[in-house]
Amino acid sequence: MIDRIKKVIEKENMTPSAFADEIGITRGAMNHVLKGRNNPSLDMLLKIVKKYERINLDWLMLGTPPMYKGEKATLEPDLFSEIPINPPINTVKPKYSQEIIDKPAEIPVKNIENEVVIPKISTSKNIDKIVIFFKDKTFLTLLPEE
Repeated sequence: MIDRIKKVIEKENMTPSAFADEIGITRGAMNHVLKGRNNPSLDMLLKIVKKYERINLDWLMLGTPPMYKGEKATLEPDLFSEIPINPPINTVKPKYSQEIIDKPAEIPVKNIENEVVIPKISTSKNIDKIVIFFKDKTFLTLLPEE
């Protein structure tokens, strides 16, 4: 929603401060919304739509095209779109793609429920102490027996 508000500001060729003054909210509130500190309120969205009657409220709130009322909805390609713009013609799938998917795992997977893990520690060094930190900000220090 914040990106759509930025787009309205850009399309109206205004600065965020001038836009805030235009729709009747404080500049600080607009700054907080554009920086992502606060979400835009319904009141703010309604003020935008009231001042700029061409703006489609569904687009502003949900991102449903078109941006302006009365425009024909068009799909704008984006970086993450799953819809190909120009689908390739006569594409040939690689012959190995299905083999990889159907191939069973080579390494057998074993279920581990309560397995004790004992780390291998080099005997050439002596342990001075072990410190365990807990989420409640406490800790436990373990010293080797002598």
